[in-house]
Amino acid sequence: NNPNANLMLASGSFDKCVHIWNTQTGALVHSYRGTGGIFEVCWNAAGDKVGASASDGSVCVLDLRK
Repeated sequence: NNPNANLMLASGSFDKCVHIWNTQTGALVHSYRGTGGIFEVCWNAAGDKVGASASDGSVCVLDLRK
């Protein structure tokens, strides 16, 4: 969960997508497609970025302010 906004959840899956969800409504807020199946997602301390690692060895940082 997002440390600053308890209503946000980040998920990753082997379909190469990172999804950001509103936990109160269940709505999909953002969706990002990577280059490999997503192994892990992690919020930064400020709660405005999500890091994701993928099965192809890539790592990306998603800036949710954009």
